[in-house]
Amino acid sequence: MTSNIFTKDPNATDLETADLVLQTSLQEVEEALRSLDRDVNDGRAQVRDEKLALLHWRAELRGRMRSQQDLRAALQISRESRLDQAAILQDIHDREVNEAPAAHVQPAGRAPPQPQVPGQPQGTRQPQASSQPPATRQPQAPGQLQEPQLQEPQPQQSRGTSGLIPHPNVQTQNRKRVYTTTTVTVPPAGVLRECVACSESYPESGMIRNSCSHVYCQGCVTHLLQNSLADESLFPPRCCRLPLPLEAARGVIDADLWARFEEKKIEHGDKHRTYCSDPACSRYILPSHVRGTIGTCRCECAHWDEAMLQERAELIAARNQPAPPAPQVVEQTVQFLIEQHDCYHDGAWKKLGISAECEECGDLMPDYIFECRHCGLQACNSCQIHRF
Repeated sequence: MTSNIFTKDPNATDLETADLVLQTSLQEVEEALRSLDRDVNDGRAQVRDEKLALLHWRAELRGRMRSQQDLRAALQISRESRLDQAAILQDIHDREVNEAPAAHVQPAGRAPPQPQVPGQPQGTRQPQASSQPPATRQPQAPGQLQEPQLQEPQPQQSRGTSGLIPHPNVQTQNRKRVYTTTTVTVPPAGVLRECVACSESYPESGMIRNSCSHVYCQGCVTHLLQNSLADESLFPPRCCRLPLPLEAARGVIDADLWARFEEKKIEHGDKHRTYCSDPACSRYILPSHVRGTIGTCRCECAHWDEAMLQERAELIAARNQPAPPAPQVVEQTVQFLIEQHDCYHDGAWKKLGISAECEECGDLMPDYIFECRHCGLQACNSCQIHRF
């Protein structure tokens, strides 16, 4: 009853054949179930087991039939997408042709008129343009510089129709784009390329090509850049171990993100890195802000001021006191904090049998708390061991 047709790639399987196999198998299962219902014998347990297996197989077949319908719908969408892509490319091509410089079609069998060079008699004929490769230079007037001409491919025309020839204007002829029917190797501007990261297709002109020949869309390049700033092991963004040419995508990268990237490049190449001593900041200090062995961080982290110092002193002085502390006690605590502001908590802890809140993690210790003998910081046992 089973078939190996389901082990193949669904895209390579004939849908009609698969539907026929599924329908035939489902009919066989339905017939077997009806036969079990008609048969009455003594092996009730065996009949129930067989019926259960048939019911399970029927549900499996119905599920596969639904999968076939989904596959058919997906293939239809894929075909329509390819048709839409062809229409989009044709629209891009038509728009480029319409936006090209004014041109006219030269009648069959006649060469295009040549520009009249100043100082040349009217009877003198210019060399006729032959069907030569686009790289062949045309005769230029004295003192006139030859500028490169951009050749763009055009659809092949019927025999007897030449390409689009610009109007013979001496002043602007070399600056106009020449449209011919000659096939060139440069791909048209409307060619779509698939991004190696997201597998989406975008115009090639807006994508970033790495030296390994892989191409990335602008969105994926920005995403890779953001990830590299968050994880140094990914810096700089690279593909096949080759750095991506981010300079080509600078115009689409946010200015703030680009500034962070430039700073990260300096940090990545610094052999003697210096970071902010504040654990909450830990920002990299540029070499221009380091004088000798002292670096000045540009962060805007909160620092101690007079109000914060006074508030901290009042908090410490009021511990375990039934009444507000005297001003003299608060002033002594202020001086104490000024002297011990850079406390390292080097093992000078005392255990207090009171209920208090850890100032580091915020947990309430119901039975006891540890207090630093130098700065008066109160911490739980876990914080004073693992954090200090």
